[in-house]
Amino acid sequence: PRPHPHPHPHPGEWRHNCPSGQGKVTLLSKSTVEGTWTDGGPTGRMTLTSPNGDVYTGSVLRYATSEAAGAHPPRPELAAAAAAVDAATAGTSAARQASLPAAPPVVLALQPAEYEPHGRGSMAHANGEGYEGDWEHGKPHGFGTATFGGGESYTGDWAQGEPSGEGAYLYANGNAYRGELERRLRHGSGRCTYAGGATYEGGWANDLWHSAADGGARTSLY
Repeated sequence: PRPHPHPHPHPGEWRHNCPSGQGKVTLLSKSTVEGTWTDGGPTGRMTLTSPNGDVYTGSVLRYATSEAAGAHPPRPELAAAAAAVDAATAGTSAARQASLPAAPPVVLALQPAEYEPHGRGSMAHANGEGYEGDWEHGKPHGFGTATFGGGESYTGDWAQGEPSGEGAYLYANGNAYRGELERRLRHGSGRCTYAGGATYEGGWANDLWHSAADGGARTSLY
């Protein structure tokens, strides 16, 4: 039998040849997207599971991949098969044409797509780390909380997948920082309380103390 015209397998409900209702779509990347669908599009909170075991729950965005129509490598075997069927059916009756095998589906016309976290949601990584908060095009962006290996955690602003802006960072060695960061480094104004009890409050540049009062950058205690 001919495969279903939708490019991704979808065990669930269908309407007008599109996933509709509850169901799960398996993507070309082997990831799966499960939840409620309306006319082929995700509705509300979805569960996106990656082959490596990462599980995201929240809003998602569909995007075309590099394998979209026009970017596929040539498939001469498909063209040859279709041409053979055309040649065999030329000048034959409708009954004869109906008895011949159907031409293979023209998969080159399909536009494979993937889904990425976008909006609000949470990610549980297979290695035990996680993030809950705002997302933009697959990366933490906005405000959120992350837990890292070794007991580290961060709550605050994010930009393109990195802690950037204002936030609070608890390090694995017991140090705690509250202030401005840029790409995960302490940068700007902030206060760090060290595990041994010492504190530093003031300017930072690329994770180092930086204050006009002490002549510029100094090596941080961490």
